[in-house]
Amino acid sequence: VTVEYIVRHNIYKNDFALEAVCDGEFLAAAFVWTGSEKNDADEWFCKKLGALNCSKEELYWAEMSKTYIAKMDAGTRALMEKDGVQMTLFASMKSGAGTPLLNELCNRLKQAGRSALYLWTDQDCSWQYYPRHGFETLREGVFEPFSESAENPYRTFIYKRELRKFKRTDHAKSLHDVRKDLQRKKHDDYVARSQK
Repeated sequence: VTVEYIVRHNIYKNDFALEAVCDGEFLAAAFVWTGSEKNDADEWFCKKLGALNCSKEELYWAEMSKTYIAKMDAGTRALMEKDGVQMTLFASMKSGAGTPLLNELCNRLKQAGRSALYLWTDQDCSWQYYPRHGFETLREGVFEPFSESAENPYRTFIYKRELRKFKRTDHAKSLHDVRKDLQRKKHDDYVARSQK
């Protein structure tokens, strides 16, 4: 329930939603909240929990996860500029597919006059990716309920990428290039298997 809630909560339908697929295979996706979109994740969560036979501990952690997401969203949105956008979900399943998708998203946001892209993440995700890809750290924090101990805190991060300065670099691969590389690799793998 919690994982599905996280996904439902972070998917917003708007002109900036991007998904990369090659030959039916999911490569990467990015979704943003521009300030006005709503979704039905909270209603779904309440109905789903009510229909399940959960223990008190399972209910506690499900509610705690929902509280955590709300707190991180609120913290991120409090730091956003008026024309900023929050990236709510960014997932890459194929090495090399995420960066071109992120660059395409930044390019579209910049062309639409948006000033910055914000996001929050935590230690369970690839948080190191963002500083290497043009994001500055706005805030580091700790979410105590998820921390194992004072020596092992559950770390959280809020990032910002300035879009006014964003330039697509010539050496960066486009999504089209990534798709072509994957198709070429699949073809080469097929040829190699058929020659055995």
